[in-house]
Amino acid sequence: MAILSSYWDESGKFKDHETISFCGLCATSAKLEQFQEDWRELLRRNGLSYLKVSDAFNADYQLSPIIPAQTASERIDALRPFVSCLTQWFELGVAVGVGVEAFERTAEDLKRQISGGDNPFYMAFRAALILFADYCQAGDSLAIVIDDDEETAKHCLSFYRKTKIEDANLRSAFSSITFADDKVYLPLQAADLLAGLVRLECALRFSGNLYDYKPLYDYLAENRGPKSIQWQFHYIGEQGMARFELLWKKRRQQEIVD
Repeated sequence: MAILSSYWDESGKFKDHETISFCGLCATSAKLEQFQEDWRELLRRNGLSYLKVSDAFNADYQLSPIIPAQTASERIDALRPFVSCLTQWFELGVAVGVGVEAFERTAEDLKRQISGGDNPFYMAFRAALILFADYCQAGDSLAIVIDDDEETAKHCLSFYRKTKIEDANLRSAFSSITFADDKVYLPLQAADLLAGLVRLECALRFSGNLYDYKPLYDYLAENRGPKSIQWQFHYIGEQGMARFELLWKKRRQQEIVD
């Protein structure tokens, strides 16, 4: 039995972006302590109080007294150690990217079931919960910490409770959910970095939108072997929505049988 903590963040609002993402990172308490020690050192070395991707990905912006306005390539070099830190200490990373247009074309009844309405974020949230629960072994306990967002926190709590009621596997896997400030909880900064890269990658895959930080995403996602972080990347466009619909119906049927 293992007690695991997972830290989650989103990137993009569906009314303003073509793609959105919801991503999480998971580790034991011992690994988290090592991660936080290294992350704090990186922040100090770079003159940062915390790392925020919306600022970090704007290379024209002086990020700190040590990280000036620079080229995108230079900014990638500055951010690479942060990516290396999270890949070293986290056990599992789950990334769900959703094409907003593909979601909007989905049948209304399915959208209501999987998201409660018209916001694909909640579908990504539920999909990520399922993926994390499937990773857990019998007896594992998984705590969820989400970056606090006034718009989504209340609905995430509602979906969490509803999902645990409906799904016995999720009910046994998840022990708690809480919302926290990413300026205080360092793993949420790592989740923010992951979510920002995944949203940009999602836009590249579904809309062909090139982005400067592709080399940083490739570095993040590379296979580092069985003893390093294990990745689950899920990009849901037109075909992905069709597959998700089949898996969702199959899972709901299994719940009825159980």
